[in-house]
Amino acid sequence: MSETAKVRELPHVMNYIKGEVLDYGCGGDKITPTALGLDGRALPGVDIVVPDLEHPTGDLILELVHRFDVVYSSHFLEHTLNPREMVRMWYELLARNGKLVLYLPDGDYYSNEGNPEHMLDIKYKEFLFWFRRNFCGEGKNYKGEHLPKFFNIRTHGMDVGDDRYSFYVIAQVV
Repeated sequence: MSETAKVRELPHVMNYIKGEVLDYGCGGDKITPTALGLDGRALPGVDIVVPDLEHPTGDLILELVHRFDVVYSSHFLEHTLNPREMVRMWYELLARNGKLVLYLPDGDYYSNEGNPEHMLDIKYKEFLFWFRRNFCGEGKNYKGEHLPKFFNIRTHGMDVGDDRYSFYVIAQVV
């Protein structure tokens, strides 16, 4: 079962997957058939192959800016070298009141060390702290000035059990 297939079994998460949806790092299994699927590999169901998903070309980003009601990404952020830049880019792709839906492997339930493609060992509690400080207006820079607020977290939770080792965060553009 793909990680996205697991999300489809979470109605409280799927309730947020509505409207124009971008599935970023979709692999071979987009969250919905009508989502626009971006991936670095030419797999079945991928709509746009982007050779470098961390640094897509400016033309592509300009074409997608403020277009989506939802940016969905499952088990991709841990592959990136700069997750802050990635979340900031996803923010730019979202329309007003758009939602960012993330589904990530929790390092307490999944051995990221065993996967050489994972650059980060993300854990639920630490991720929420990081996200709130960086994107929800709770953090300050080295001068003591508040960082800008991009999102409010709508909901979050764990999805662990038999062959399940992930957590989700759903944030809405302010």
